Order: sequence, then structure tokens, then C-alpha cells
Amino acid sequence: MKTALIVIVLILLGAGGYAVVSKDTAPVPVDETPSDDGRIRGPEDKSLSVGQTATISGLTVTLNGVSDSRCPIGVECIWAGEVSASLTLNAGEETSTFDMKLSAEPIEFKGYFISLTSALPHPTEGVSIDEGDYMLTFHVAPVIGSDGNIPANI
Repeated sequence: MKTALIVIVLILLGAGGYAVVSKDTAPVPVDETPSDDGRIRGPEDKSLSVGQTATISGLTVTLNGVSDSRCPIGVECIWAGEVSASLTLNAGEETSTFDMKLSAEPIEFKGYFISLTSALPHPTEGVSIDEGDYMLTFHVAPVIGSDGNIPANI
């Protein structure tokens, strides 16, 4: 009886693993090679320090500045603080400047989603950080249509 119960539980656990995977929840595959027009075809992460520029398959990202009010390591704070970055995005002939916060919703610009995913170093009690010492990582991904494809007009 005990053995039969264990076998039934194992079968249910195994079947449950397959039940949660479906066509609707699977990640959409994206071709990560640039197209002939240089547009990005897959997500990419780029790390920049202040003043650096990276071109990611037709999208140029420049990190203009960093503002960091995060609670330093070794200090007890009532507010965690935040990191924000000023960046300039250029795609073709369109240029815009944005302020974005770490882990905030992505910005959509000319067929791309851009988000700030990491900011190093983290402040530490008694240690000053020059703006040029920061390394921020941005995630850039193409806008995906409801059909799972990248729209041709971006």
C-alpha cells in the first residue's frame, strides 16, 4: 500500500512537470543574427561606463551619467535608494535622451526595448565612488509582435 502511494505520487509529480509546459508559455525563439538592414534580431546585454557608446545592430546607446542613492553596504537605511542613468539612444536619424532606473520597466524606442539591469559597484560605507567607476549593464531586445515575429517596419 505504501509503495503504491509513493509510485502514484511520483507519477503525478512527473506528469505535473509536463503539464506546466505548453506552447503558450514557451519562450519565443528569436534569430540572434542581424538582418541585412542591421536591425537586431535577438536580445543582447551591453555594459557601459559613463561616456561610453555601444552600437547594437543599428541602435546606438550612450551612457551620459549615473545617479546612485542606494543604501551603502554596512549602513542601516530606512529607504533602499535607487540608481538612475541618463542615456542617449539613436536609431537612424532619431535621437532621444532618457532617464531610467535600475530594474524599472523597459523603455521602448524605435522597435527596441531597453532596460537597465545592473549597476556596479554598489556603494559601501566610507568609500566614495567616482561617476567614471560605474559599470552599468543594459538589456536591449527587439519588440516582438503578437505573432512571435519582429515587425518588418521597425
